[in-house]
Amino acid sequence: MAEPATKQRKPMSEQARKRKRALDRERSRTQVNIGQAFSEWRELKEKEGCKADADLAFLLMRL
Repeated sequence: MAEPATKQRKPMSEQARKRKRALDRERSRTQVNIGQAFSEWRELKEKEGCKADADLAFLLMRL
């Protein structure tokens, strides 16, 4: 059986690469690494009926 053809990506332009790096830096400022508590976070999020992580974070901040 022949191997499926892999789709070749076009190389990113320097401008696109700089924009992506800037967006990644901006996003990393708001990220929190919860490590091993991730599974508990997901369970609590489901139990509380939160659709987004931000909703659960807001709920916990209000306690």
